[in-house]
Amino acid sequence: MANKRILRIFGIAAGILALLSLLIFIPQIRETIIHFGEKKIGRSLNHEVWHGRFIKLEFLFLICSLPACGFLLYLSCSDTPIFSNSTEGIFGTRAELKNIRNSKLQFYSVFIIFALLFGIRLFYISQKKSFMVDEGLSISICNRNEYGFWGRNYELDHEYSGKELKEISLWDNSSASDALSDIFHMHQDNRDSPHTNFYYSLFRLWFTGVRTSNLTYIFWRGCLLNLLFFTVSFVFMLLLLRRFTKNSFVLSALLLIAFINPASLSLTVFLRPYELQQVFVIILTYYVTCVLQADSENRTITTKKIFLLGLLVLSLTMLSAYLNMIIIGLYGLLIIILCIRKKNWMLLKFFVLMFVSSLLLSKVLYFKFGSMGYRADEAASNLDPSQIKANLIAVKNGIIGIASKNIFFEIYCVLVLFAVLYQAVYKLKDKGENTLLPVVAINFLSVVLIMYFVPIGMKTLRYAAPLFPIFALNFICGRNKKNLEKIAASSISLVLILSLVQFSGKKSIVEHLDDAGIERYKEIYETSLPIFIRGESTWRYSDLIPYLNDESRIIFVSDFEMIREKYPEKIPCIFINQTDESDFYFFRHGELSVQKLNSVGYHDVYLVGD
Repeated sequence: MANKRILRIFGIAAGILALLSLLIFIPQIRETIIHFGEKKIGRSLNHEVWHGRFIKLEFLFLICSLPACGFLLYLSCSDTPIFSNSTEGIFGTRAELKNIRNSKLQFYSVFIIFALLFGIRLFYISQKKSFMVDEGLSISICNRNEYGFWGRNYELDHEYSGKELKEISLWDNSSASDALSDIFHMHQDNRDSPHTNFYYSLFRLWFTGVRTSNLTYIFWRGCLLNLLFFTVSFVFMLLLLRRFTKNSFVLSALLLIAFINPASLSLTVFLRPYELQQVFVIILTYYVTCVLQADSENRTITTKKIFLLGLLVLSLTMLSAYLNMIIIGLYGLLIIILCIRKKNWMLLKFFVLMFVSSLLLSKVLYFKFGSMGYRADEAASNLDPSQIKANLIAVKNGIIGIASKNIFFEIYCVLVLFAVLYQAVYKLKDKGENTLLPVVAINFLSVVLIMYFVPIGMKTLRYAAPLFPIFALNFICGRNKKNLEKIAASSISLVLILSLVQFSGKKSIVEHLDDAGIERYKEIYETSLPIFIRGESTWRYSDLIPYLNDESRIIFVSDFEMIREKYPEKIPCIFINQTDESDFYFFRHGELSVQKLNSVGYHDVYLVGD
């Protein structure tokens, strides 16, 4: 007994030490420590040097954290008061799926909805024509090729073909060893601080064995990974809905409401981490719902299985998107309040230990977890008192902008608002459904907070879209209102489906099908003239290089003057200048004629003649 107590003390001490080491690797905390040191010694320090010294402590962190994880694992397998030996399950996932399979009506109705939603997504994937600039970066970041949009710049005065440029910029290596090497390096640092390595690692693994610059193939293969994520989301959303209703008709209608919305459809055709984020938002909500319902029924929660599952769910939810920390924090606050109200300190310790362990696991799975870089600074700036008013106005405009995108969102936002008010007014009286209200309230509040913390100029749909399926829970009316629930679910589904119908000349309600505006590249793609490109920012080439003609001849130059000095025989030609919207490029073209043809992405396109 004494030995177990000593081991427990060492385990807790190691966990605290590892947690402190973890905090040191958060840039804002490092910066705070440096500022504190400057005040103490009365002089300024070289921040870059000291940040580097902190990073060198990574090895020390591993020495601390890995034994800590071992001790915590030991505690989870020992007979400590925090963990119960009860085998009573609170999820019943296997039994739920078996019940669905045994009920022919429910199985076939759910399957038809899934097939419909899957088919709609396949249709929109077939409509995808171009990248958003960030999608090209997804390839370059996880592929870690030498050149490309997240690699070294292209050689000046070297003539490339369009095909060669695309091959070295997109998927340039098909070997399994290269894929594993890329994933290994991303485990240490994925070079994209606003995101972790989770999505990028899966994305790289998904493209193992592929070497291609064919955009259509890349679109299909990348979006099929999102379809796999969607399938997982669908299953867990079904399990989540069954926690509140078993009615086959209502289940089918609510699943349709959850995934027919353009927000969810847009994530499927977007080669970025947001579809994966949606998966774990739903899984986390399902986990919390099961825990809350078990607690309300006075069932045992503090089991090893629930701890380990919660540890894994929390860690992967964090790794799927840093913004998920908002919904995790709100659920954590809810659980803390419940534990304090019930004076259940053992349960509080259980969840605190789970959260601390999930932070440690996240750090082990991604060494740079917590280092959000410039996005963390932008989020923190929104708390500046001088910025609050402007940010709130931007949130309002962002939400109005989302609602006004099309008639679907206009109807959907109004329905969700009324549903939230319904839950707030009537569900408080429904003692049998006391777990539904906090879940829908936290989801709604999370959307608002996410919109608040993203940068002022980026209050766009994709940041809130992963939480949209959870809004389907708002349309559950309660056990005593089954007829009302059927009418509401069927009416809402019908209205939303009708609002999806496109009128001629209207822009697609699904985003990210043609973010680059492929028609604007026609003059570049169809020209037989030599192409000269000027620009320093490699990431901006994601808006240009994928759309070049394979047969085009491309030369990168440092300045427009180099064309006349070095390549007079190649005039007439096309000159493409990388620019910001505020930039105006001054041509010292002498006797050359320069005519602006178009602007594509971050580039202006000119025709140069004698």
